[in-house]
Amino acid sequence: FDDTSSVIWGAPPVLPRNATWVQETWFLIRKKSQRVQKVDWLESMNFFIHRSLFRQIGGFNESLATCEDVDLSYRAKQYGDIVSDTAIKVVHLGEAATLKDFLRKELWRGQGNLQGFFSHGVSLKELPSILIPFYFGLFIPIVLGLAIVFSHPVNWALVFFIFVLPAVLVAYRKRDNISGILQAGRIMVLLQVYFIVRTAAVFKRGR
Repeated sequence: FDDTSSVIWGAPPVLPRNATWVQETWFLIRKKSQRVQKVDWLESMNFFIHRSLFRQIGGFNESLATCEDVDLSYRAKQYGDIVSDTAIKVVHLGEAATLKDFLRKELWRGQGNLQGFFSHGVSLKELPSILIPFYFGLFIPIVLGLAIVFSHPVNWALVFFIFVLPAVLVAYRKRDNISGILQAGRIMVLLQVYFIVRTAAVFKRGR
């Protein structure tokens, strides 16, 4: 509270007791690399902000159905640092426990992705999450169509490589959190579901 350079602080929520493989895997993907570090945004379930700044920037954007914490973070970040400190622990009991729950929640959350992006302005660090729906919704179908027209084992291998590439890149970034083939496989599965569902959410909202 006394550090004026920090405008928001908190941490990603920790796992509930008896967490499922979906919850454990999603935690590994979101887990921070250091105990205390500067980040671009924090989830509002464990989120502190000075009241004066909250009012100054207009609070949460109530026109957003989802991603309002991301939007608020990016607007607040213009005034100082956002700090994640994993010593500030909160258990989120509403975390998706099954793959079906995860799919439903991300379909809902994804509907605010583009809208939030235009609310707080362009951020280069946020571009990957904005481009993913176009990667899976437009680029991959074009590549798949070309592979069907020009059918060849090499082309199909290329389609598969392009399809899994984003998940591989994210898993590589999180490699320090992964121990064993089983965890790596689960992360790949959950990331692929995440990317596909987030893509569906954007195109569903755009209809």
